[in-house]
Amino acid sequence: MSACPPDSTSRSVTGIVLEDDLSLARAQSLSADLDLPLLSRDTAAAATSPRDMLLAVMSDGLELRSDMGTLRIDYLLGPQAQRLARSTGFKEPLSRALGLQARTPQSVLDATAGLCRDAFLLSSLGVEVCAVERNPVVGALVSDAIQRATQFQAPDHPLTHLKIQIGEARTVLEQLAADERPDAIYLDPMFPPRRKSSLVKKEMRILAELTGGATSESELAELLSTALQAANKRVVLKRPTEAPATTAVRPPDHTIQGGRTTRYDVWLT
Repeated sequence: MSACPPDSTSRSVTGIVLEDDLSLARAQSLSADLDLPLLSRDTAAAATSPRDMLLAVMSDGLELRSDMGTLRIDYLLGPQAQRLARSTGFKEPLSRALGLQARTPQSVLDATAGLCRDAFLLSSLGVEVCAVERNPVVGALVSDAIQRATQFQAPDHPLTHLKIQIGEARTVLEQLAADERPDAIYLDPMFPPRRKSSLVKKEMRILAELTGGATSESELAELLSTALQAANKRVVLKRPTEAPATTAVRPPDHTIQGGRTTRYDVWLT
């Protein structure tokens, strides 16, 4: 996850829009799973306000619509595809922070997965990744993107190693059985924008509106404490470069610079 606008107010999705009859069965299933009314295009136009968020179901996937624009996740096109193509694999700063090594089976739990950009990149390395997302609509968008990205892949393809779990991160971590504990836990909480930063990307603004915005320092401290008890080997926290180290639990064991604007603080367990 990345920066979000300050003072975000959570907004909810008010309905599911059916765009074509070929998607009826899927739209009905999502309506039941998400407990949202199913609307036709005509009904949606008459029954909703400009500030309503709607989940559109089409034959080629899902998209979230709002007055801020649309949000559609695609891992094999656009910036994410470019990032995947440029990836240095196990030499990536995030891979090194998580202690990942080639030809060594490892598991990562991404406790604040959001749009699963990092989780998808990690799964491309063959790492078993469980991505936890608390918002079920975001989870539906991510699951749709994974399905589109892997529909023509073999069952054992690395990109099929990414699993989505809907739930509150702390609750999921607290309920892990001993044999379910991952090697590493990754925390990428949504943080406020940097001073003098440029306009936040549209997709992150929409995500912030949907999920309620930035994680507070007190919430982060509680999540970090829980993660340290649940990880077998290490916990990695993504932070803005200029942000002070989170020392509510204990100082990180070391830090890896992730680029010009981010770093990874690492705690060994």
